[in-house]
Amino acid sequence: MVRTWFTTVLLSFTLITPALAEQSHQKHDDSMDNQNAIQTESSDSSPKAAEKSEQNQNSPPPTLSRKAQRGQLELDSLKGKPKEYKVLVMGVQIFLGRFGYGTGPYTGKFDEQTKSALKKYQTHTGLPVTGELDYQTLTHLTDDNKVLDRPLPYLPKYVFHGDQWDKAIEVEGTWASEAGPTSDAVQTTKLYCFRKQKQCIESTAVLLVEHAPMLEVATHVYAIKEWDDEQLVSEPYDGEACTISILRMHRRSNTVTRFSAYQEGKGICANVETEDVQYRLIDGPDVFVNLQQRKAQEIQKILQVVE
Repeated sequence: MVRTWFTTVLLSFTLITPALAEQSHQKHDDSMDNQNAIQTESSDSSPKAAEKSEQNQNSPPPTLSRKAQRGQLELDSLKGKPKEYKVLVMGVQIFLGRFGYGTGPYTGKFDEQTKSALKKYQTHTGLPVTGELDYQTLTHLTDDNKVLDRPLPYLPKYVFHGDQWDKAIEVEGTWASEAGPTSDAVQTTKLYCFRKQKQCIESTAVLLVEHAPMLEVATHVYAIKEWDDEQLVSEPYDGEACTISILRMHRRSNTVTRFSAYQEGKGICANVETEDVQYRLIDGPDVFVNLQQRKAQEIQKILQVVE
């Protein structure tokens, strides 16, 4: 019963929190337009203008990003909805308690115990120490909670079947860049290459954990440019958005690499940072251990532990 209650509170909290940062564009634009109107009319000496001027003074500081300002405005407006704000505060208390700041019992009341715990958390994380639940602190809390909840899949071993090199090659492994594997998008792949058809078929499962855990599966077909006794090289492949990739397999070392060029463009590619990245298929259990150690280090920074 306690677990059910805990899950219900967290679910309510996670439903409310994204709304602070991801409201509809129209609502955001209306909020910003209202702020601009307040600034325009602030020189008016009428009581109405004075009231708007006071509202403008209570707006988020201009040093915040536009997204942060919108989030802070939504958070402030939520305080006028007691039931929803109580659920939000209860979620914050649960997070603080989970991180070791001792806020139980979780009442949903923004009391002195909660303020004190927030101050300790803000001090520990390098945030401005106010004891108030602002957008920056709320975002930091939810990001830290994501780290604790981040799933770590146990991935398959690296296998390179090249005993029939002249006809077909089969490889299985997990992609990692030169900087090492990333926990934001874990990619495990099976590759089948057929010399007669001059094709390599890549089937990849991607675990995305940036927001909520989500599994995506994709299949890509590479045309083969070169296949000799030593290596296989594909033609450039542009079947993925904003990316051009080339596969390369080495017979002697039993290795597979992928060179990916990320390119800025129009639409969804407008904010892509142009860069060239080399990936290599490696052993899944090694990736698991690497991500496990990295998560343990991150958790150690998050938790408030008294020795």
